[in-house]
Order: sequence, then structure tokens, then C-alpha cells
Amino acid sequence: MGGFVTWTWQAVTLTGYSGDGVLGIQPDWFGGEGGGQSASIGGVPALMPYGIAGRPKAPDTNGACHCLVGDAGAESFVIPLVDPRLYAKMPVLTEGSSCLYADWGAWVQLDDATKTINVYNPYVFANGVATKAHSVQIGLDSSGQAIMNFLHGSGTRISMVDDKITIANKSGTAFLEINNDGWFLTGNGKVLGALDIGNPSLPLAKAAGVVSALQAIATALASPVQVSPATGTGTLTGGTAAASAIAGVTATIPTAMLKGF
Repeated sequence: MGGFVTWTWQAVTLTGYSGDGVLGIQPDWFGGEGGGQSASIGGVPALMPYGIAGRPKAPDTNGACHCLVGDAGAESFVIPLVDPRLYAKMPVLTEGSSCLYADWGAWVQLDDATKTINVYNPYVFANGVATKAHSVQIGLDSSGQAIMNFLHGSGTRISMVDDKITIANKSGTAFLEINNDGWFLTGNGKVLGALDIGNPSLPLAKAAGVVSALQAIATALASPVQVSPATGTGTLTGGTAAASAIAGVTATIPTAMLKGF
């Protein structure tokens, strides 16, 4: 291809792939609705920047994607441009920023003002309005702190800042925080498998077993003292039971893990 190129501003009316896998676009002067998608067309080849590809939606009553058509003698090509139907779905860009976007409202924004990458992906809709969306934020928050936030559309999240990481449920009532001083866990929990504490490890005891044994000890210690008339000395009636209960606690602690009751 060489020589002069004649450019015309047109609308995309049809898109599809040729037999050799080249995306083709059929342009037309702003003729409105009536185009569509084709599995295989002999349209004008679409040209796009290296590393970026996009296939416009068919026109409808709300408009069509714009395109530039280049004619260079016997050869022609199409460069798809902006789709005005998507303006309302795109984030507002600050100077120096850029954005990748798709028809259903998903976008990736590289924001120059905050030096932050924002990802937004709506996936549940009601009457055309997104009701659930995943989002990712990588860069700086409003105070200038370095952050990485991953938010699920249902509300669960993973947040990372300079000195801590937090994993939380959707209500925020249960979360794990790991910081420079250690970790903090809140909310109800359940452990499946062994749980060792310390180095060397020190297994925990089953709460229910310990409580039962302590109750047995308390009962035994509350038993009356039996006094011998001959010697004047006394023996604890429940002494044997208390010793047995203590032995039970001793046997339970090193072999069982912590479990509520």
C-alpha cells in the first residue's frame, strides 16, 4: 500500500471475520439501524494499534460506532473509532489518562491524576442498570497511600496497604488482618485438622473435655471430709474422683485441638 489515502468518516453497519481470520467491517454513511454481525464477510479489513483489538457492536436505534474509511486506490481499510452509545458507561478521564472499555460497561482506567489503575466489571443487571460489579484498585488512595484493593461484587474484599493486608467478608464482621506486629482475627471460626501453638509446638485442648473434667474436680473437692476418730486425721471422700479427673485433663491437653462446646 502506498501513495495518497482518501479518508471518509462513516458508521459501522456490519462486522465479521473472513475465512483467514481477519476482522472485517462494512461501513456506511450514518444510515442508522439495520446492520448486524456476520460469521464471515468480505468486508473492509479493520486496522487497529498493535496489541489492541476491538469489534464494534451493530448499530441500533441509539446510534452506531464511528469509523474512518481509508481508500488507497485498489485497497481500502477501516479504523473503528468511538461509539457514542458508550459515553455514559465510561469513567471521566483526567488529563493524561487513558481507558479500555467494552459495550457492557466494563472498563480499565489508567488515571494520571492519582497514578492509579482502576478496573470495573459489572456482571449483574436490572433493567439495563448494573447491580453488581467486581472492582480492582491499584495505586494510591485519596491520602496518597499506596494501595491494592480487590472487591467482589457481593462485598467480600482483599485490601493491601504499606504495612498490612486485610481479608474480609461482605459485611465486614469477620476479617483477618496481618500487619507488622502480627495478625488479628475476628469473627466466629472453625479449625479442621491439628492446631499447634508455639515453637516447639503446643497443641491446644478440647474446651468441652476440659470443662467436663474441671466440673468433676469441683464436685470431688466439694465432697465432705471423713475424719478418723482414732487419729483425728481426715481424708477427702472424693479424693479418688478428683485424681481421676485431673488425670483426664492431663491426658486430653496434649492430644486434642481446641473446639467450642
